[in-house]
Amino acid sequence: MDDFKDLKQFIETNNAELLAILDSVRLSIINQSGVKILHSKYLSVLWEERPNKKLTFVLYFDESHIPNLNFDAIKINLASQIVNRLKTHRIIQVDNEFSIVSSVADNINHDSLIAVSRNRNVVFFFGEEGIDGIVRGEIFPRINVFYDETDRLKYSKNFHISELQECLKEYEKFINTPGVNEAFFASKKLISRLHPTNPPMNTLINKPENTLRNNLLLYLNKFTQHDFSKENELNNKRELDLYAEVDCKKYLIEVKWLGQTINDAETGFTQNTTDVDARKGVTQTLQYIQHLIENMSYNVHCGYLCVFDARDMKKPVNYNDFTFVEPELKPYFDHHFTKLDEISLDRNS
Repeated sequence: MDDFKDLKQFIETNNAELLAILDSVRLSIINQSGVKILHSKYLSVLWEERPNKKLTFVLYFDESHIPNLNFDAIKINLASQIVNRLKTHRIIQVDNEFSIVSSVADNINHDSLIAVSRNRNVVFFFGEEGIDGIVRGEIFPRINVFYDETDRLKYSKNFHISELQECLKEYEKFINTPGVNEAFFASKKLISRLHPTNPPMNTLINKPENTLRNNLLLYLNKFTQHDFSKENELNNKRELDLYAEVDCKKYLIEVKWLGQTINDAETGFTQNTTDVDARKGVTQTLQYIQHLIENMSYNVHCGYLCVFDARDMKKPVNYNDFTFVEPELKPYFDHHFTKLDEISLDRNS
């Protein structure tokens, strides 16, 4: 009994060090030359040749097979045994030659993928966007949005641009689900090292703009009826965050965030962004709209401000009734601007 208490105390005392060791082990597995060759030369070909990318599936094998992967046999078995079994089954266990050990027709879900990988298996998830590797509870490089069949079906409604606010309410639920949520936040071991007592709950990764914008872009392109792009360059060399054209009319979305992040050197936290930054986002969005209409003759219908609220303590953003909007921007505010509801984002694990 004392030994168990000592072990528990050791784990609690050295949690950050143990997590660092585990991360190092994961990376050493996923970066082994055999795994990289398997992914790039063989599994990628299988994914590319599949006509229906929405039909997700999983291949996995014991980590002990990595040094003995037989690529000649793997090439043959992928094109024969595996392809045939995928007509009926979705999750397939293989050996070092990719001969089938077992298979099931069960629905795929995020938690089961993590569980299988923690049993010292290398797991490959073939999703709509590409292939992710899963090693000892971590997903690399997290290309796909959905790892659960039920989630993909649940969020399959296609929204029109006129329903953008409703779409983002569904998106808010999505980004706060396990398997998606942690991508936005700095690692717990890093936060514990920087702030060992009473660490802040919500600390975003360094420079979170790209991650937030790209995740939103991917979601909008999947679940709206429109094609969004990012960073369209204006002729004054400024860039829009997100942009779409619907029925010959232009729509733009400016993405901002509230909260704090890890600093560039990962030695501390940045200062919290505030309501002032949100108000600056309004002005910036209006300036984009003005430029597109006046200088580029674009048929702009609406420009949206989308703010991710990752503050520990949520409270309504003070926009001062938009009295700060300058007179020259007021017509664009009145006719072509919408502030979307803030998207609440909290670490949930």
